[in-house]
Amino acid sequence: MKSAASPSFKRASSSVLEHRPATPTEPKLTPLAAALRTFNRVTESLGMVTDQKLKIINLGKTKYFDSLKQPAPSLNLDSEDRLGYFLLIVELAGDLVGDTGDWLRSPNTAPIFGGKAPLDLLLAGRMEGMFTTLNYLKASYGGWA
Repeated sequence: MKSAASPSFKRASSSVLEHRPATPTEPKLTPLAAALRTFNRVTESLGMVTDQKLKIINLGKTKYFDSLKQPAPSLNLDSEDRLGYFLLIVELAGDLVGDTGDWLRSPNTAPIFGGKAPLDLLLAGRMEGMFTTLNYLKASYGGWA
């Protein structure tokens, strides 16, 4: 039986044992860590700058970047909620319109947006903007708002 610290060996083609150091296993990510990393990838793909990301999830720069590195970050409940709402908004917008980035940045004639882009409402910094945008998309998706 091999211990985690013992080296592993594989047989080389010349029938000589070749030493390969054991690789340490990376710690498992918590669901929050996975969501935060997904948020970072999604916002990068949408071309969002750091200040926009921080405003969306209501975190300071140091806390955000430190949390991205941790397998089990600890965020306040407000930031966790914002993270979840934003990811749902992106998913629903993608399902409905295809180009989420374009939809988020384009002026919208729906009364709740008042001719502004949905991203403006999300960047206003209030949870109300998240609720309103998500409920708008839910209603548009299939009336389950």
